[in-house]
Amino acid sequence: GNYLLNNPISIPDSIVLKGRGSDSTVLIFNLGGVATNCININGATSSVFVPIDSGFEIGSNKIVLSSAATFVAGDYAEIMEENGSWDTNPVSWANNSVGQMVQIASVHGDTLLLEHPLRISYDESLNPKIRTINPRINTGIECLKIIRIDEPIEGAGSNINLSFAVNCRIAGVESDHSVGAHINMHYSSNIEVTGCYFHDAFTYDG
Repeated sequence: GNYLLNNPISIPDSIVLKGRGSDSTVLIFNLGGVATNCININGATSSVFVPIDSGFEIGSNKIVLSSAATFVAGDYAEIMEENGSWDTNPVSWANNSVGQMVQIASVHGDTLLLEHPLRISYDESLNPKIRTINPRINTGIECLKIIRIDEPIEGAGSNINLSFAVNCRIAGVESDHSVGAHINMHYSSNIEVTGCYFHDAFTYDG
């Protein structure tokens, strides 16, 4: 059927929002011209950043912190550093653009062993750091169509927004018209997007 929604949806852990197919299940969002997301899959940060003292080279799966007191095995964490000299036109939304989401395998004193090695080398002069997160885990959206019918006067939103999400899946989804990204994905890890069709927007301005 067709379902009219006047408020955003937030999907909790281990829940899959699943229709009978994009030609059969249609979620029609009219959010009253508010610049906000239609569907949220959002976790949160859980602590302050801790400086990384060493071990931040590409291929390393062992990093040493100034203090690992807030970390335990199994935690997901966010690594980031300040932008370098390459950032010749800085804007606030692009601060700390370089980083990686990791999972902690074990903690030994102030040393963290990571499940997977670092994909890049971090620059000591750019103050690499790490913090734990509380991710949204094992959530999905499958086999349905999303239509956004209202256009905010200014600002944007995404039809599907993933933030601090892990092991989530978007499959067989058609997204029709957006006021930002069809899918906005950040601070997330192991996200699958497959068999989807995204088309049309209210504006095309980059």
